[in-house]
Amino acid sequence: MAGRRFFKPGVLCLGIGCSFFVSLLLSELSLVQSLEAALQDRLMAWRSPQRLPSADILLVKVKESDLVGPAGEQARYAALAEALLQNGAAGLVLNLLDNWTVEFLDETNPPLQMLVEQHSDRLVLVTPTAPPAPASLGEIETYYPLLPPLVGNDLRFAYDVSEIQGFFEVDNAQERQPKLDSPARLAHLSRSFYYNDPAEGQTVGRFKSALLLALEKFKPELAPAKNQRWPMQIVYYGPTGTFPSLTFEQICHPEVGGCDRALPPEIARRVRNKIVIIGFVAPENNPKVVLPVRSPFEAQMPGIEVQANILASLLSQSVAQRPPRWILQLAIATGAILISQLCTFKFTALLPKKRHFFSSLGAAIALLYLATGVAFTQQQLLLPLTLPVLTWLTTGIVVQLWLLYQMQQLLISQQRYEIAQLKSAETGAVLLQTRKLLQRIASGIHDGPLQELRLVMDKLELAPEADPDLVVEQLSAVGIDIRNYLQNIRQMADTLKVTPELRQGLVAGIGTYLQQLTASGTLSLTVVEQMQRLPEPAFNSQWIDAREDIFQFFREAMTNVIVHAQPPHGQATQVIVSLQLEGERCTLSIENDGSAIAPAHRRGGYGTKMMETVARSLPGGTWQPTVLKNGYRVELSWRHQFDYADLLDISAV
Repeated sequence: MAGRRFFKPGVLCLGIGCSFFVSLLLSELSLVQSLEAALQDRLMAWRSPQRLPSADILLVKVKESDLVGPAGEQARYAALAEALLQNGAAGLVLNLLDNWTVEFLDETNPPLQMLVEQHSDRLVLVTPTAPPAPASLGEIETYYPLLPPLVGNDLRFAYDVSEIQGFFEVDNAQERQPKLDSPARLAHLSRSFYYNDPAEGQTVGRFKSALLLALEKFKPELAPAKNQRWPMQIVYYGPTGTFPSLTFEQICHPEVGGCDRALPPEIARRVRNKIVIIGFVAPENNPKVVLPVRSPFEAQMPGIEVQANILASLLSQSVAQRPPRWILQLAIATGAILISQLCTFKFTALLPKKRHFFSSLGAAIALLYLATGVAFTQQQLLLPLTLPVLTWLTTGIVVQLWLLYQMQQLLISQQRYEIAQLKSAETGAVLLQTRKLLQRIASGIHDGPLQELRLVMDKLELAPEADPDLVVEQLSAVGIDIRNYLQNIRQMADTLKVTPELRQGLVAGIGTYLQQLTASGTLSLTVVEQMQRLPEPAFNSQWIDAREDIFQFFREAMTNVIVHAQPPHGQATQVIVSLQLEGERCTLSIENDGSAIAPAHRRGGYGTKMMETVARSLPGGTWQPTVLKNGYRVELSWRHQFDYADLLDISAV
């Protein structure tokens, strides 16, 4: 039973479904992506070292026009690479033109083949690829034609293309704001691709990012110890020009295309022990050459600048992996389950500020997740922050509104049931009042007009010679009395209902009646109320009937005070109304400090009979008029014991 009380499947399904659809919707909003991107940039900048790791990175910027000449593009490019290697470069990352894999200017001695053959351990060839598509493998173009010419399996065994060739992701889509999973922000460090093997044809192999491969080959002591299976967040250290660079003209002679083996000392010093990234920066209108990426700093950043930022992140150990989408959805669903179930707990009634509980709880969960995200960032794991927090807040609000709606529907149903019960109880009380009224009128007719009629009949039997006019007069008086009783019955039948003031309880009804008397000027005495609230069965016809009788007794007592004790008829200055409950005994007292004897209470009067009737109708009821030294008191006492199965403490209302 406890499990059913605290675990609500409906709320659980609502929370999971809401979180799923809300996360899908929010993930497509550019505003959410912009907020997430800005937050991740700040987190990565906070975690990354302030010093730029430029001591190990050098860019060599080449224009396509620099390679134009009689020696040919590949020859001039190979000469540039050879000069850098001869002057102490730790290794080269080569961005090639897309037509070099099929173009041979010198079949007997291709310059790039010779370069790879002589320095394969100090080279990494960059292959542009598209970002990965969901549930599918991409295809990578291999550089087997640039490798030294071997035959068949000899080529495959001599050169493992994945050890010399790496990929660099480029997105051709030019969004105004790059998405979170675009190559402008996210770099995969290893991926599986389809590729053409000379011996086996098309096959599947795993390739590393060109920058990770360069780091492992040229600076193995700085390479990440862990296997980076998830993509990494790119840390941008600055716009174009942040990293040190050289141009083609500073190393080679543009006119002849040759490159001196011995570079000037200043240039050689800048090259020595550096990982050199050679790439193209012009023509800017040719994306296949420049490989532009839309970065947070500028509209388009050349590919080699982005590669430098990725390599700098790896060198400084500022790598933060992005978990896959399914882990994020699992985290969102788990948080939604937690929030949904917390919304159903009832312990908030114990809190002094329960109206702020759920907002405080949501803020606490969001702050806890933010702190967890920051801690994970320190452990090289970047958790999305904006999407989960917004999803959880929205889910919490939706679940809370749904629970509020359900609660309102439940309250409406309960109120309808209570109203029906109250109407039924009031109807029963009216029937009891009607029965007692009829009994009272029947008793009054029996004791009044019928007795008079009996006397007339006896007189006619004993004295036939009685005056007829006197008999007729007496019979007429009897008829008038009977008609008056019948008229009273009709009037009471029209007004017979539960007193509205008593629906909030006996104490509230008495207080309201006293206020009405004071406001209308009928009661001018000082009123002292000593009222103790009673537990009242809300839907008990017997108690509602008894309450009407008690209230009638109270009104009669107040009428006597106004008529006989209040000036100008008496000398009273105050009236004390007291209602006390001791154990099961309840006592209503009306005391004034004026009149000593109330004429209305002379034995046989209507007021006396009414009070006696009320006292007899109550369980254990008694009433006692008491003449005080300086006043007069009327007390009504009864045993306050009814059917308490439907007890309602009116004081809680």
